[in-house]
Amino acid sequence: MTPRNTRRAAGNAAGFTLIEVLIAVAVLAIALGASLDALNVFSDTQVRLHERYLGHLTAWNVMTDHYNEQRAAAEGGAASLTTEGSEDQGGRTWQWSLQRKERRETAEEDDTDSPSRRLAIVVVDVYSPGASRGRGAAPSATLQAIFGQ
Repeated sequence: MTPRNTRRAAGNAAGFTLIEVLIAVAVLAIALGASLDALNVFSDTQVRLHERYLGHLTAWNVMTDHYNEQRAAAEGGAASLTTEGSEDQGGRTWQWSLQRKERRETAEEDDTDSPSRRLAIVVVDVYSPGASRGRGAAPSATLQAIFGQ
């Protein structure tokens, strides 16, 4: 009788109970669920960062074109101020708008020798291909610059 009980006890000690296996599976499911949620958040962040990156590239291109047009106009070329447009970047067409505000900076009272300067504040807003400026959508990227003359 003793050898039989010994074999049965040894057989039970070598395996896991059903409760232990279910707890291990539940812990694994919770860990995998948390990992998938983190992966989803990471993926969404990557998409937003890529969109902002392409928006900033578009804004820099528009700002550079505007700067070059203004320099050409200062040297006697034709001046043109395009305030809206679209540009292809990254296989997508981005909409942009440009605002330019002129301002004159006057000389300090104690510094009578320095002339006044004209400043231009230029703001470029870039909208993603799915967004529309008319519907109040926030721009994907905004670039501001101050040009002095």
